[in-house]
Amino acid sequence: MDWKIGTHDAWHEAVARRASQIAADVGAASPRGPLKQNEVGHIVKSVARWVWQRYVAGVPPRLREAQIAALTSTSPLPLSIGTVSCVISPSHCRCSPS
Repeated sequence: MDWKIGTHDAWHEAVARRASQIAADVGAASPRGPLKQNEVGHIVKSVARWVWQRYVAGVPPRLREAQIAALTSTSPLPLSIGTVSCVISPSHCRCSPS
């Protein structure tokens, strides 16, 4: 999927694009034809919200901002949040107690 750390709207759009591709592929092979657009929309809304709430929404804002900044940086960025220190790069985030 072509999504990097960003806004909920960007995530929703990425899920919608991928779901449309999958629906078209499955619909072409299905004797019942493709799903209706409103059915795909309901699936997108549900999946996008579920994943966002479990994997993105709980990330502290400072860490999310640092992850976004790391996407444009050429070297890993250090970040401390309370008693946790992290090194953030576009490909990973390593955190340990300070």
